[in-house]
Amino acid sequence: MLISTIIMTILSIIFIVATYFGITRYITLQIQSPDKYIENYQNLPKSDNKVNIVIYSDSKNVNNLKSLINSILDQTIRVDRIFLSTIDITYNDLPEYLKNIVTILPVSKNYGQEFANTLLPMLLNEKNADTTIIALKRNIIYGKDFLETIINISEKTPNTAILDNKQNALLVKPNYYDSNIFDRNKDNYLNTWFIEKIPHKYLKYSENYKY
Repeated sequence: MLISTIIMTILSIIFIVATYFGITRYITLQIQSPDKYIENYQNLPKSDNKVNIVIYSDSKNVNNLKSLINSILDQTIRVDRIFLSTIDITYNDLPEYLKNIVTILPVSKNYGQEFANTLLPMLLNEKNADTTIIALKRNIIYGKDFLETIINISEKTPNTAILDNKQNALLVKPNYYDSNIFDRNKDNYLNTWFIEKIPHKYLKYSENYKY
């Protein structure tokens, strides 16, 4: 009886620690069907300002987005739209669950690093200069309160781009940039291109995990 109690106590402690650091959520998001998260998403409170998320994928990786999408849907807030920036995916190519979640944003060519392929199409297409745009990387499971955290930081530091400390997400607005953000003579853009010309700060956040 004593041994069983000790074992149960140890297991409970392990579970509590794993939950605290987001490990149980990390595992669940990779296993769980998106249907549950899609159903709950509309019940989440919405940010006061217009917020669009954009991710980039090609046809080779589109079937590996489930864990990322689950983590976006399993947040403390919801956003206005989720865009999928892509060079070679059509609506018919999308996995069925993505058809009700993402809006295709065509890219004319590969601009180099991932933030370029997400941000340039959004900045060129977004009509509202004050829209918050959050570029996310496709191989990351984002912490449950990540979007709320980065948006709150942005609201407290206007006119400042926010980059998380592991460079897995970048928050900007179109009015942060002038027309020279897009250089037609430039073939490849580094991730730093989008922060080196404007004020920016780093967000320390430890619960975003690669998968």
